Amino acid sequence: MLQHRRSIRLFGAGIAVAAVAIGSWLVFQSTQTSNASDSGACASAATAAPTRQTGTSVANASSATPVAGASGVAAFGDSVRTILQDGNTPIACVNGVVIPASKVKAYGILSAAGFGVAGAPKISASQYLDSLINSEVLYREAAKEGFDPTDSAVHDLAVQEKTGLEGVLAQNTDDAAKLREAFAEVKGTPYSIDVYDTSPQMLDGFRRQIAVNALEAHVTSQLPVADQNNPAKRQAAIDALTTALRSKANIQILGPVSY
Repeated sequence: MLQHRRSIRLFGAGIAVAAVAIGSWLVFQSTQTSNASDSGACASAATAAPTRQTGTSVANASSATPVAGASGVAAFGDSVRTILQDGNTPIACVNGVVIPASKVKAYGILSAAGFGVAGAPKISASQYLDSLINSEVLYREAAKEGFDPTDSAVHDLAVQEKTGLEGVLAQNTDDAAKLREAFAEVKGTPYSIDVYDTSPQMLDGFRRQIAVNALEAHVTSQLPVADQNNPAKRQAAIDALTTALRSKANIQILGPVSY
């Protein structure tokens, strides 16, 4: 089942606004923009490593063990630094678009420190990679179907998320203090709260979030009226679309999947 629309837990349940923002970063800002260098990176990696092409789940590809955890505060900084150190080496390619191995490693750092999908068990590296692949195929379908948002809509969401986070950060609570420490770890990077509404990386994540949500809303609106308010039926329709898109996509898994 897809997890990308669910809130991400960060330190405590009292900071839901921050949780949603972190969730967007973890899943939607997941791949590089498709270009010639992506195709080259995918081709080079495929030549250098065993490649498995699949249109189905990779959740059983390995039994990953999360890295030994840093504190939640330090983990946020460590995860961002992991991505910034190498955002090009692919763990998978979807129709020539790179999904960086560092993205999976970053999630492993966060997971080991206590980050996770609210109300759900921790997921393996392969399950997380599945969510990134699903996000990519859904975003490309959303763009093809005309659901790619305007720059203005993307900016509006970024400002909304930034404003909400700033409100949380200003609170006089232990959770807010820990969150301030966490964002201090990534100050000066494209993931800093200061540049939420200007950073290309963050804006790309928000763009994907809007587009995929719009596509999913369209898909579920086609269900019989009696099913449209049934969460299980709605999710089944989205899962069916994702499975169909994956079956048509050129998905390459480049080597073992682990944190």
